[in-house]
Amino acid sequence: MKNITYKLYQKDNNAYSDIYSILEETDNDFIPSLTSKFKIEDVTKKYIELAHTYIAYVENKPAGLVAYYPNKKPKDSYLSIITVKKAYRGLQIGKTLELKCIEFCKRIDSKGLLVNMRKSNGGLFKSRINLGYQTTKEYKLEYSDELITDLYLKF
Repeated sequence: MKNITYKLYQKDNNAYSDIYSILEETDNDFIPSLTSKFKIEDVTKKYIELAHTYIAYVENKPAGLVAYYPNKKPKDSYLSIITVKKAYRGLQIGKTLELKCIEFCKRIDSKGLLVNMRKSNGGLFKSRINLGYQTTKEYKLEYSDELITDLYLKF
């Protein structure tokens, strides 16, 4: 069994190389890729400066992350990204990262959690519905034929 640990970072430049390496390796998993819209350096800096980021480590190597923006009531929190390197998929890392995000937002008394995703990611969509998320909106973006779904989890 692999040793998986999770660490929360808030405004911590020590996480820069770990966040960067995860985003760089998973860049093409996003439609469109992150680098088609942004520089990975800029996204990494944004997450360090403004977001809360849990990073999963497998045998002390960065494997995945969730970045989110927590807010206290009466505001909602926003989950920006979850991504896991291919070598570490199937270990429930993504789900655990999302649950850690949810737990944190509940602890600070957030009203709920917003997220948007590609509806074609059927496994993730079903998992989120099973967690209690509800669809609030569906739409297409100008740069993709993918159907995007906005989901909301009320606490």
